[in-house]
Amino acid sequence: ALSLHFRFCVPPPLWLPCRAGGSFKRPGSAMMHPLLEDRLKSLNTEERFCLRRLEGRLSIEPEPFISAHACECREVRLLRWLNTELYNVDSTFRKLHEHVTWWLDYGMDDFREEDELDENGVMYVCGEDERGAPTIVARPCMHNVKTKQESILSARRCVYTVQRCIERMPPGHERITIVYDAKDVGIRQLDLVFCKELIPVLTNQFPGRLARVLVINTHWSVRNCWSIVSPLLHPDTRERVVFCQRGTSEALSILTGHPYLLHALQVQQALRQKGAAAAARLPLPPRSPYVPRWREAMNVGEITPSLRCPTPHNCLQEERLATTIDTCSSIPAIVSV
Repeated sequence: ALSLHFRFCVPPPLWLPCRAGGSFKRPGSAMMHPLLEDRLKSLNTEERFCLRRLEGRLSIEPEPFISAHACECREVRLLRWLNTELYNVDSTFRKLHEHVTWWLDYGMDDFREEDELDENGVMYVCGEDERGAPTIVARPCMHNVKTKQESILSARRCVYTVQRCIERMPPGHERITIVYDAKDVGIRQLDLVFCKELIPVLTNQFPGRLARVLVINTHWSVRNCWSIVSPLLHPDTRERVVFCQRGTSEALSILTGHPYLLHALQVQQALRQKGAAAAARLPLPPRSPYVPRWREAMNVGEITPSLRCPTPHNCLQEERLATTIDTCSSIPAIVSV
């Protein structure tokens, strides 16, 4: 009991960096998160002032800890939300608290590893972009649901898959490129229940995470679907959607050597030379292995975890992805994803 009291209730020394709160840099140390260093250099005086104002508000009314906070440098996270809210401190403060409420209500820590979609699903993590960040492949042709509940479940698994992609991010990266393969997409895949469940969550709960969407194998029905779906998207998101008019080769010029794009090119060649049956037999590139590279980005060996009261969802998350680090002499503490 005494050990638990120290583990969860004794605050760390003020100089210790905390994952979910506090400075990321030790006094006298040159260590700084790569994204944070770039961000701070790019900020003007007013934006720096907004960041400090937001930190001041959060010191008075802190966010409850959620596991996602452990995966990202605190200042980088705050700047990502501030940028989305155009550096409106009051709006950002409200959105940060609303995000915590959403995370717990949505049950993000209740998903299991097998809930992440693989190459047989409507989207999956596959390959990397030209900078080494993980990419997502979306294959809407695999979306064949019969009920509203199936649509909602499919959307929820997509949300979890996006989160797992974020956890794969190496140091210096925070945005995801999506390869959207429109091959064999028809009116059957135009599922507004699915879209209305998924799009608001990705827009509101994962701000600043989208790099671009490369759409390949487009045809007239895709354009019709786009005219229906695009009004649901934020203007910034719409601007990041790129229709590759020259097909897969154009996408390959951007993502050189991407495994799924190479596969799509092989399928097109097989269709022309050997027919649909031969093309269908070509195996899809598998889902990228789950390697939580956020630990590298956070430099886990140097970071002190946030001390918090144990809750059921924290315990579940600790069981799934726990790392033991000494915080105060011999007292152990757990760092969750």
